[in-house]
Amino acid sequence: VSALIVPSFDALKAYAKKKKIEYTDIADLVNNKDIRKMMEQRINEWQKDLASYEQIKRFILMPRPFTMETG
Repeated sequence: VSALIVPSFDALKAYAKKKKIEYTDIADLVNNKDIRKMMEQRINEWQKDLASYEQIKRFILMPRPFTMETG
C-alpha cells in the first residue's frame, strides 16, 4: 500500500523548531530526512495491529493540500 499524506504543516513546523531542523519552505520541510523518519515511525506505530497487506509500505508527504484546482 502506498499513501499520499498531507501533514499538518503547523505541527511539522513546531516539530522542526523543537528539533532545530532548518528549512526554507514547506517543500524543503516535507523532504527532510528527519521529518520523514519521524513520520515513518508514527505510521508504523499507528498500523502495528494491521495485517501486512493492509500496511503502508511507501509514502509521500505532500507540500500542499489537495484542492479542486491542483488535484
